[in-house]
Amino acid sequence: MPKYTFSQGDRIKSDDHFDLVINSGKKYVSTSFVLYFHRKEFSSAKIGFIASKKLGNAVTRNKSKRKLKELVRHFQYHIHKQYDVLLIARYSLINTSTSDLSNEFITCLQEMSIWID
Repeated sequence: MPKYTFSQGDRIKSDDHFDLVINSGKKYVSTSFVLYFHRKEFSSAKIGFIASKKLGNAVTRNKSKRKLKELVRHFQYHIHKQYDVLLIARYSLINTSTSDLSNEFITCLQEMSIWID
């Protein structure tokens, strides 16, 4: 049975890494989030989360990032391991249900061909 944990080593942390994924990666815009992904040749995939101050106060931003982290945690074994993924929260994420968000995320990954069954 796979472990559904999301460790610190699996996250994008440095500004340079965020810039690399944004500037040289591909982009998918959804109603609840923006997804950037960048193909890597070596090493394991990393995932980053951004919630800008446009969303609201710190409580709202943290809640948005927690929703995205939980989403990735559930579907981490379906994301292709050669890609770094960056999720940027949009304002509509705040009021989106978990099931709608899951469907949106799966559709996004399938359209970008980084979903593994």
